[in-house]
Amino acid sequence: MNAQRILFPYVFLVLSLPIFSCGKNVVRDLDMDHVRFGEFITPLRNDSMPTYERPAPDYSKPATFCHEMNRVIIDVIKIDGFTPANAARNSAYANVAAYEAVRPGYPDWKSMAGQLNGLTTPPQPTIGETYDWRVTMISAYHHTLPNLIYRKRLTDSAAEAYYEILSTLGVSHDVMARSKEYGKQVAEHIIEWMDKDNFIKIGAKSRYVVEEYPGAWERTPPGFSDPVDPYWNELRTFVIDSVNQFLPPAPPKFSTDPESDFHKMVKAVYDADKNATVDQRLIAQFWDCNPIHSHFDGHYMFNTRQVSPGGHWISIAGIAAEKEGYDLIESLGMYVQVSVALVDGFISAWDAKYRYNLVRPVSYVKEHMDSTWLPYIETPPFPEWTSAHSTISAASAAVLTHIFGDDLEFDDWTEAYLGLPVRRHKSFRDAALEVTWSRLWGGIHYREACQYGTYKGWELGEYVVSNLQMKE
Repeated sequence: MNAQRILFPYVFLVLSLPIFSCGKNVVRDLDMDHVRFGEFITPLRNDSMPTYERPAPDYSKPATFCHEMNRVIIDVIKIDGFTPANAARNSAYANVAAYEAVRPGYPDWKSMAGQLNGLTTPPQPTIGETYDWRVTMISAYHHTLPNLIYRKRLTDSAAEAYYEILSTLGVSHDVMARSKEYGKQVAEHIIEWMDKDNFIKIGAKSRYVVEEYPGAWERTPPGFSDPVDPYWNELRTFVIDSVNQFLPPAPPKFSTDPESDFHKMVKAVYDADKNATVDQRLIAQFWDCNPIHSHFDGHYMFNTRQVSPGGHWISIAGIAAEKEGYDLIESLGMYVQVSVALVDGFISAWDAKYRYNLVRPVSYVKEHMDSTWLPYIETPPFPEWTSAHSTISAASAAVLTHIFGDDLEFDDWTEAYLGLPVRRHKSFRDAALEVTWSRLWGGIHYREACQYGTYKGWELGEYVVSNLQMKE
């Protein structure tokens, strides 16, 4: 294969909210211009830039290979159509494998063994032998991913192209072979660990029975699909102690009374959708991240694929690391922390979703308010409370803020493949806040669900970085 013909990645909220009580928990106000993350207040930004093309990758920088592999993973996950939670699991195992295959070359960096639940010490390289850590990393990705994705040929093509590039950069045949073998050994260890996370047992469970009672989740238009990943809370977590460690408070009591808190909560979504500006619509589109988007034309139905919520934040992480000039191990350590926050964030959010099993805005509105209404973006097929996208976005933002600081401005081009403009954010919290708003403006989440997701996600992200010791 010509090294120049590499598999290049297919480039690839809140209105005035009254304080209300749920049990012993009280949420602070989110006003029109600010949201609180702990003690911080961050203004909403809504400026956008024209679409832009990424420059060609610079393979003289070792970290470029890990960024490009993650972009390939994002794209393959998109093409394969994995659910949001499953996509995060795939990225996490792949990045842990790559990190562990490179870490022995950087003695100041610590293994994740004993830090991630159930992970034991991976194989170590032979003392006195020479390895190329770029190759060990690619090999670890290469041998882990076939156990996580369907379109193995795409990651195979990428890995082989990267091996060829490294050969042209001077990696000898012996070092290449030795490094590939070591990366494979680490991958096999990670796969053995992965196979014990209950994923297979979850997949073998009987079909989930949708409960029917006032306020319960029901299948939503346009596809009226079965609920996605109802048993995901049985997956082994990576860092958090239990699936309900960051459980949000219960939603307000269901009611169809126009004067009730619940009805008012739904009407706020309806009104926000009806009154959304052009820029608010753009934000809703930009953060839609619905892996399988349905399209209907009469009786004809087809689906298109989009980058998952977690994939969007992996992309942001890569954008930040490249902007800051992070080296190979720094970049891999960052991907591990973000990936772990994502996978645990989804497990936590999914536990809340099926624990509370709350009706979506579209179902309530169509039955009790406006039978003709549909939200601006498609409602995904799982219960409402809370917003998982808000949860994992805040978790990722907390991790990235810990790594890069609170004032890194960056241009997010992740959705350029959809023809959407680049969005500029002054911080990771700024981006997470847009996600919070986007689910309300898109008409698919209650603002309180977005708010609780944001708070709990930020707490979870801070827990991840405080419990993962990356360096000696």
